[in-house]
Amino acid sequence: MTKTRPTQRRRMASPRRLLVLTLIIALAGAGVWGLWALPTNASVRDARPHPIGSPVEATLAAGERVGIWSNSVAADLEVLECEVTGPQGVEVATRRAPALNWDDTIWWYTSRPGFAQLRAFEAAHDGKYSVQCRDATGWYEGEFLLASDSFGGGSVGLGRFGSNDFATGTILAFCAVVCPLLAGLLAVMAGFSAVSRRLS
Repeated sequence: MTKTRPTQRRRMASPRRLLVLTLIIALAGAGVWGLWALPTNASVRDARPHPIGSPVEATLAAGERVGIWSNSVAADLEVLECEVTGPQGVEVATRRAPALNWDDTIWWYTSRPGFAQLRAFEAAHDGKYSVQCRDATGWYEGEFLLASDSFGGGSVGLGRFGSNDFATGTILAFCAVVCPLLAGLLAVMAGFSAVSRRLS
């Protein structure tokens, strides 16, 4: 038993295994940025801001998710109310931000400084949707825009037996920051491991 443990430790800390793990995590991080962060940021950049209080119409396809972004202080104080009306004049439910989201981890990457997503909704049918945001106090000004939904749809069960559900946007916001940092750390560890093996 005492002879196999050092061997197992050396294998676990081998530069090759560390590099493979680094590559896997780096690819995961690249996927998050390439499929989520970059397209979302481009959508915010290309969207047209509108003054709070003015209605905005958008033609959407069924199943399309839209994020409502704003730079108003009213959004930070949670007094900005947004209403969405569907093609047949029916009010559409909106979703709030998950516990951990884009604005918590990569706010610095937003192409429009000061804008943060506060609501999201999904189109149930094809057609025109009307969105209007108002400050409940009437004191604050600002703008809002319609862009990609960074919250994501649904949740992922993690933990033992998948008993803990985390919103998709929370996992993406976490991985967007942690994956690049962890990949860099593992690459450094692999380098040190390779050097120590040559010196030993």
